[in-house]
Amino acid sequence: MVTQQTAINTAHAFVQECKMIGVTFDKVMLFGSYARGTAHDGSDIDLLLVSKKFTDDIFANLKQYTKVNIRYPLIETHPYSFQQFTDGDEFIAHIAKEGIEI
Repeated sequence: MVTQQTAINTAHAFVQECKMIGVTFDKVMLFGSYARGTAHDGSDIDLLLVSKKFTDDIFANLKQYTKVNIRYPLIETHPYSFQQFTDGDEFIAHIAKEGIEI
């Protein structure tokens, strides 16, 4: 099983590879079971990705970093535009409460 620190290191590596292809994020947060310390075999690494370059079109956002994401099968991304993030919702509030900023 992957530890919380390994999940954080994996998230850092993912973010760095995204930077190498020109995709940058304004905020990255680890959330879910790895952030809570309750991960088990089969848990994925949940990442909230916020970028001023993202739009409300989730598929266009995902397309920007798919080439990197396929090399990280454990990472489950949740892309949000900066506006969506600042507007907030219950999901984002939950992540802000339990998440670990990367």
